[in-house]
Amino acid sequence: MSEPKRHHFVAEWHLRLFANGRDQIRIYKRGGGPSFTTSVTNAAVEAGFYTLTLQSGEKSQAAEKEMLSLIDGDGARAVEGILNGDFPPGDERRSALALFLGFQIVRTRYHRHQYEAVADYLKKREMENWTPEYVRQRLKEAGAEATDSTVADVMHVVKSLDDYQIVPEQSASIITATRIAEEKLAPMIFHRSWMLARCEKPLLITSDHPIVYHRNHTQENWLRGLGLGTADEVWYPLDRSHLLVMGQPGVLPERIRTIPESLAYRVNQAIAAWSYEWVFQHPDGAAIDELIPDTPRGLVNVNDRVLFR
Repeated sequence: MSEPKRHHFVAEWHLRLFANGRDQIRIYKRGGGPSFTTSVTNAAVEAGFYTLTLQSGEKSQAAEKEMLSLIDGDGARAVEGILNGDFPPGDERRSALALFLGFQIVRTRYHRHQYEAVADYLKKREMENWTPEYVRQRLKEAGAEATDSTVADVMHVVKSLDDYQIVPEQSASIITATRIAEEKLAPMIFHRSWMLARCEKPLLITSDHPIVYHRNHTQENWLRGLGLGTADEVWYPLDRSHLLVMGQPGVLPERIRTIPESLAYRVNQAIAAWSYEWVFQHPDGAAIDELIPDTPRGLVNVNDRVLFR
């Protein structure tokens, strides 16, 4: 079989639950531009996104073929069971879906670019303090020639940091994301209280960052950061009619609740707001241009400075 090269950073089976019978989905671009319809095969995809570089220099598709395909398959079966009435799911399916959702958080372009933005920022803050003497010492420690010309070349980069972007090797990003998903995120999701919200009409949308963190409007909440551990609720649209709501442990009753059209609209507002670049909708749905943010989403706030890509 040929090596897979086009990798979905949102599970293809998830997108298919928002597509029509011909596997077509409508796409809105955050920041402007007309919406368009395409196949789910061409949505939320990037060539070589999970390609690993081995120590030998060879390229490997093991992350996609041997890990994500298994996690995606188990996640898909867990969601299928919920949509067919298995709610709340048993521990095995709950664990599979928690692991899938943990990976969905870190497998997006948003998370990859966030990781790269932080690495770039921190490395540049370190390099801006480099001196010629320090550079010469580092070169010698690395076994490289510490000639005046080489030191001058490095110092030219140090003095022109804004002209460069320092990007970690992709394999490091994938390995770090995998460890975070397995060791940190999946257990937190598993232990949250799960409720299934069922919409009166099939109105829900999804995005290239389909997991939303929601907090109640209290002063205490707005003074602390918002993440998987601190969010009052975590939302994940299962399909056009069902939203998985994950509250703090022991807070939500684990049952099915029907929500009105007005609440589904507010959920869609949040889903669109949490998007990074793309929002996805069933082609037959009413246009949602008014929900699409006209500004890019910042990656991270460092010392009151918002980093973008």
